[in-house]
Amino acid sequence: ILDYKKELGLSQDQEERIKAYLFDLERELRELKVKLASVNSEIRQLLQQGAEKQGSLKLKEVEAKIRESYQIRANMAIAEIRTAEKINAVLTPKQFEKWKKIVKERGKGGKIR
Repeated sequence: ILDYKKELGLSQDQEERIKAYLFDLERELRELKVKLASVNSEIRQLLQQGAEKQGSLKLKEVEAKIRESYQIRANMAIAEIRTAEKINAVLTPKQFEKWKKIVKERGKGGKIR
């Protein structure tokens, strides 16, 4: 959205608020990506341990870790949606309509960055 600040006519205050929201989002996504990498590593370890000896797969642990991994991914998507909503709230109705048009024309699929 900041790439279109002139087209949208963003004020300095709007730009600063949007930057702060995006900074917070990036920080949150970084933390979640670290957690996701850790959980995925644990899944690989559990699967590898299970492959070493027949009947030794800890299926309940694998299932729990897979669910945890998808919960983290869901949290990432939710964080992006929440940030988009915060940014949309910063815009005036006229700016919001322009932003919707830009997104549609550019085929960004609603990406906020």
